[in-house]
Amino acid sequence: MQRSQVTSLFGADALWRKGYTGAKVKMAIFDTRIRADHPHFRNIKERTNWTNEDTLNDNLGHGTFVAGVIAGEDAECLGFAPDTEIYAFRVFTDAQVSYTSWFLDAFNYAIAINMDVLNLSIGGPDYLDLPFVEKVWEITANNIIMVSAIGNDGPLYGTLNNPADQSDVIGVGGIDYSDHIASFSSRGMSTWEIPHGYGRVKPDVVAYGREIMGSKISTGCKQLSGTSVASPVVAGVVCLLDVPTAAGTTSIPSGIKQRIIVELNSNIEFNQRHVDRLCVEAKAIKKVIDRQKALQYDLLALPNDEYIDKFVDQKGGTMM
Repeated sequence: MQRSQVTSLFGADALWRKGYTGAKVKMAIFDTRIRADHPHFRNIKERTNWTNEDTLNDNLGHGTFVAGVIAGEDAECLGFAPDTEIYAFRVFTDAQVSYTSWFLDAFNYAIAINMDVLNLSIGGPDYLDLPFVEKVWEITANNIIMVSAIGNDGPLYGTLNNPADQSDVIGVGGIDYSDHIASFSSRGMSTWEIPHGYGRVKPDVVAYGREIMGSKISTGCKQLSGTSVASPVVAGVVCLLDVPTAAGTTSIPSGIKQRIIVELNSNIEFNQRHVDRLCVEAKAIKKVIDRQKALQYDLLALPNDEYIDKFVDQKGGTMM
């Protein structure tokens, strides 16, 4: 087994044998698109182009790779949820250029066609782009679970990317196979609240982000590193979690985020503090799925978090 075959590391095949393959989950991938005839994907439902370039194909490979981590079915680079319905949104040109207006149009379409999960392996330090930020809020308000890469601007604090730094988005950082935070992974406190507050801790969760296997543009597999590849690892897991409940409804973003943070994690050291590491074992994820089907939700009770302002005494709430 290759260490970079993350589905094997997490024992995803045990879930597939139980019938959890992401079937009927509508997955929106905002990136550089996928070829319609790519042999690694069995369920490409729609490809749309929101850029000013007249092409539906991926000429960079980033979007294809991300899709492969989520739903690829090649034996050398299996994705987590091979039966997931893929909707590929081309929001970047071959020159890696994009505009807020393209995203707004694409987001509106994702809402209109009732996407379940949306992966954004992209981002930037532009949380003051209010039209974009407010549209992300609208996305999650419409029960679309958004997963986004926290950025590759580490190891300094204050390097978070938007939209992964938003409270309603699952922000994903990267670790290596020794469970150490990858040096490139962005981290720290959000800066939205300054000067009226200190900010929120991000990322929400970390997953493997070094030397991950994924699909190449036309055929075959390759390795990539970055939070861009850690994000689809989490998005693939979300596709396995996003199953109908006993009441016939699907999961809501806050519920999925709670389950990942509280139940599907193991605590690891993060610069003398701690952050949640995604721990996707078949037994644990099956428990979460069963609880969702029965609508057995608990109150949100986050564990004590040491990853907070080091100058604040959490017990007394005073400056140290």
